[in-house]
Amino acid sequence: MPTRKINISEEALKLLEPFAMTDLAYVGDLAVSMYVCQGSLAWHRHLDYDELFLVHNGLIILESEWGSVTLRPDELAVVPKGVAHRSASMLWSIVLLLHVHIFPDRRNGDRRLHALRGEGQLAKINVSERVKQTTRPFAPQDLARVDDFALRLFVAHGSVPWRKAAQETLLLVQQGRLDLFTRDGLSVLDAGEMLVLAQGMAYRLVAGERAVVLSLSRLTGH
Repeated sequence: MPTRKINISEEALKLLEPFAMTDLAYVGDLAVSMYVCQGSLAWHRHLDYDELFLVHNGLIILESEWGSVTLRPDELAVVPKGVAHRSASMLWSIVLLLHVHIFPDRRNGDRRLHALRGEGQLAKINVSERVKQTTRPFAPQDLARVDDFALRLFVAHGSVPWRKAAQETLLLVQQGRLDLFTRDGLSVLDAGEMLVLAQGMAYRLVAGERAVVLSLSRLTGH
């Protein structure tokens, strides 16, 4: 099955009103959505799932009962389930939102009705700063977890041998250019572009110059 490349900026042009939202891709039961943040939403909480906010462009303030953070492009934060929050911005800002969209195997204890104020602290992660911690090309490092999924970062430079995707995986290029070879041919991913590799798909990654890539997949054993 051919891979379909998604350009975030092109998809964002289809959103015409503040807080309009669309789903860009799915990895298992996790949705990668995109919305426009301008103005502010009412306070709310999600009992069943975490949410990860990653700013594509603009600037947002993510308020929560665990504190507030200001997020700019290349910055992200995770709001755990049960934590009341809202996002706001004076600018027309494009935000990626990672969240579970179906609950096929809800288990006892998965819901969190309330989070205690001061129990935790909302943390901001800067992708560019974490890149400085990478030691070798294509070596992934964990950035954040969203329910049973891990968002990881790796720096691509050079090439890796052909391999098979152990599970369904989303690749999102944050900086640079990544050449992705599959049995269907070549897909060129520039900054702000993504695609999903099917489980078992054979692929090879090549980057002539340094590229910063985020990968999203389910944690092993879940």
